[in-house]
Amino acid sequence: MMLLSRRLSRLVGRHSHRLVPTQRLLWRPLLSSSSSFSSKSVHSVIPEVDKSYVRSVVDGRSDVVVIDVRRDSELEHGTIPSSRHVPLDEIDEALAMDAEAFKSKYGFEKPSEEDDIVFYCLGGVRSEAATALALSKGFVNAKNYRGSFIDWFGRSY
Repeated sequence: MMLLSRRLSRLVGRHSHRLVPTQRLLWRPLLSSSSSFSSKSVHSVIPEVDKSYVRSVVDGRSDVVVIDVRRDSELEHGTIPSSRHVPLDEIDEALAMDAEAFKSKYGFEKPSEEDDIVFYCLGGVRSEAATALALSKGFVNAKNYRGSFIDWFGRSY
């Protein structure tokens, strides 16, 4: 468990200054609920998708919601087509909103707890935190696009 704690600290710690306190603590309940968790990989807990899956969404799978969790200032570098934007520091509040308030603030329908949701950021770290938070709030089909922007565009900024 010590190894797990160090890995989580590294994973979330780099961006913890951007997270609200509940997001910093979201890992403990998520991991403790999984009795078959292996300490070999923190990432084994979070469902992930690859570029081909996201490409299928962009090319016409309208039943999947792709959410960009980067900061507003990062959007000028490009976005994945058909993605929506909810910054990571607002994810906790956004997922708790009622559908009307969510649509008013973010400009699209709030995903239901059963909807397929894919989160992405620059490299997959923040989107992994967003996915873990969504899963802990009952969004059972939330997934992380691990490669995120860098994988999609083949470059960083």
